[in-house]
Amino acid sequence: MKLLRLYLDTADPSDWADLMSTGIFYGITTNPMGTKRLGLNYEQIIWDEMISKAADLGAKKFHAQIYVDADQFV
Repeated sequence: MKLLRLYLDTADPSDWADLMSTGIFYGITTNPMGTKRLGLNYEQIIWDEMISKAADLGAKKFHAQIYVDADQFV
């Protein structure tokens, strides 16, 4: 049997606090556009702190998009 797992898609920890407590979300996901809307610089986010806060609020998984410029592949 496959289970449906819902992820809260926001980089705003205040949203996490409000919505993770509902118990319907399995984890949290975010991306550069979501953080930009909040005025955060994606490259300067302290991910350990974000992940820790998400876990403290009950997230079982935390997804964050990573990216690099094409010239960094060489």
